[in-house]
Amino acid sequence: MWHIVLTVINYILVFWGLFSLIIVVIAFFNDSDDYIQGVNLIDNPDEILLNTLHFYHEYPRTITSNEHTLIYSNEYPVRNIRIYEYTDSNNTWSKGKIIQKFLPPNHGLLLHIDRQEGVAAHKISWQIEYGATAEYIFDYNGATGDYNMTSHNYHYGIISKTKKILGIR
Repeated sequence: MWHIVLTVINYILVFWGLFSLIIVVIAFFNDSDDYIQGVNLIDNPDEILLNTLHFYHEYPRTITSNEHTLIYSNEYPVRNIRIYEYTDSNNTWSKGKIIQKFLPPNHGLLLHIDRQEGVAAHKISWQIEYGATAEYIFDYNGATGDYNMTSHNYHYGIISKTKKILGIR
């Protein structure tokens, strides 16, 4: 009698272990998003803010726009800042062009990009620690007119999740 009870308990524990393992694997391979603060996007920054940074680059080098957006981080480096352009012919974003490979903390990138009404023409993406990526679309905000952002939705893929678990930056 006890042998049957112990066998049933054994099967229940094996099933529970396999079920838990399957849930963990699905959660690990499922892409996830997370809101993180630290990278700031400031619309038309003033000279006081620009002077608080150690250094800032400008893109493009020739000023072709009346609107300026500053991207900078106080906490950690920002990597692989890419710019994309929207093409109307096939309704897709172009392949991203890296405009800044590495941006240390307290350094900035001043972007001279216009915000169009209607369909946005530009977007940028960047990576932070562990390879998590975020993007920002330069679109017109007719509701509030506020373009400043300090919190962004970061996407963690399989590689960035693995790096985060192992502590590899």
